[in-house]
Amino acid sequence: MRIKETRGVAFVHTIISTVLIVLSAGCSQSGNQPPEPDQLSLQFEEELAIGSDTSASLDAQLASPAEVRTDNEGNIYVSDRGASEIKVFDAEGNFQHSIGQEGDGPGEFGTITAIEINNQDALIVMDESNQRATWFSTSGEVVKNRSLKEEYWAWPRYGNFRQLSDSRYISLRKMREIPGTTDPDKLRLQSNLLHLYDGDIENHIGSFAHIDILGQPDNGFIDMYMSTVNPGNVEPVEGGTLWYAPGIYDGQIYRFPDDLGGWSTVQTVQGNMIPKESVIVDSEAVGSIAIVTYTQKGTNSFTGYINSESLGLFQLADGRMVHISSQLNDSKSSRVTVVEVFSPEGELQGVGRLESFTYPKTDRTTSIESIYKDQDDRFYFVDTDGIPVVRVGQIRGI
Repeated sequence: MRIKETRGVAFVHTIISTVLIVLSAGCSQSGNQPPEPDQLSLQFEEELAIGSDTSASLDAQLASPAEVRTDNEGNIYVSDRGASEIKVFDAEGNFQHSIGQEGDGPGEFGTITAIEINNQDALIVMDESNQRATWFSTSGEVVKNRSLKEEYWAWPRYGNFRQLSDSRYISLRKMREIPGTTDPDKLRLQSNLLHLYDGDIENHIGSFAHIDILGQPDNGFIDMYMSTVNPGNVEPVEGGTLWYAPGIYDGQIYRFPDDLGGWSTVQTVQGNMIPKESVIVDSEAVGSIAIVTYTQKGTNSFTGYINSESLGLFQLADGRMVHISSQLNDSKSSRVTVVEVFSPEGELQGVGRLESFTYPKTDRTTSIESIYKDQDDRFYFVDTDGIPVVRVGQIRGI
């Protein structure tokens, strides 16, 4: 996989090695701790598998799906990086039409970075290569284009460009830190995780959630992994609060209440993590990730083995929060998909596993590219294990 960066190029690949690392079991809790969460018996009840019909027309198949959104009518929009277009299906999974194509003209895409359906039921497509945002009607007509100022735009990874209830937009991105930067606005972009833009996606209003809140060591692999692979997941909820789960998930989730419009107050929510360590840096184990960056000053190489990563963060219709992660299981033999359920106030109430999404421990990461949840609490798993499909269904037991 090759990942283009604004300054330099990074690529990620799996190291094939005969070395295995055995992890210690998680530490037991003691002292004055909150009640143990319920152990949930969960099942993913699949209703649709969009893209699974290999006999269907090529238009209905998915080349490299990345992200999903739904509109007020229940239509399903899938961004397909491989085809450089948005594919639209009805609520029953029937292909309707495509939006866009590869190119740099109006309604065309270079690199689809993120999509969003806003509160006016318009589809917004963020295109990093062409440095612009394009608004489409849900039938596919171009409504408007907006060229974006590269130096003040934090291009989000799929799933993490969201409209807030006041029509502004939040973008989650861990920017690479560029030595010698002195511009205060650029320094804020580089050192913070969340970036706020106005309702026209024209002006950068500010950045917050300083990287230091994570308490992670100053390590090149962690910085590059969160900059190029998985910065984590953000979920805006009613009342202006933002929840954030880091890409390298160490069992902690962060809440940012809207403090006079500044989101300056942080609350740490304790979740559930199986392995003792979320990441092993400088690892050569089977399934380790190598990240190599090319800059004008030369080449940098970093390696690490991910034990625990965030896949998605969602608010249910009843106000509870759900976090989904991929973690090395108790016996260190496979990667399991863990579901944590929190109260609206942040208390961990239950933990369970989706056994249908289990992967070998030697896999670099899970094959779940992204997850989306609609207003009816249906989940959409973009699954690239084998034939790329979007698996749509309910998580029973939460």
